Amino acid sequence: MEVGKSMKIDNDKIFINRIINTEDETYIRYRVIKFEQGWSFPESAIKVFDDKGQEYIYHGAGSSGKAWGEEGIFRVDRIPDDVKEIILKLDRYDRKSEVKIHLAEDGEKNEN
Repeated sequence: MEVGKSMKIDNDKIFINRIINTEDETYIRYRVIKFEQGWSFPESAIKVFDDKGQEYIYHGAGSSGKAWGEEGIFRVDRIPDDVKEIILKLDRYDRKSEVKIHLAEDGEKNEN
């Protein structure tokens, strides 16, 4: 599912590009555009919750550095098909950010 949502950290932005559900896990593709140098984005700092408060456990990630920032993918427990919305919360030192993502039904376009 294409997402197109973002969250801001200081002057930098994290874009959530795509959510992919497999039989066992959920993958979340992201891109970080950095305007401030000197820090790296720790994917494990993002916690994933559903609209009922259930947290989905982080299982690892991979990323590649770019001149403008980085892009990558991280994986969490599989998000069930009946979940309507997830909340991504970043809490890293004094940086906090949150974004809600409506999970589209099959054939429905996701909100932007």
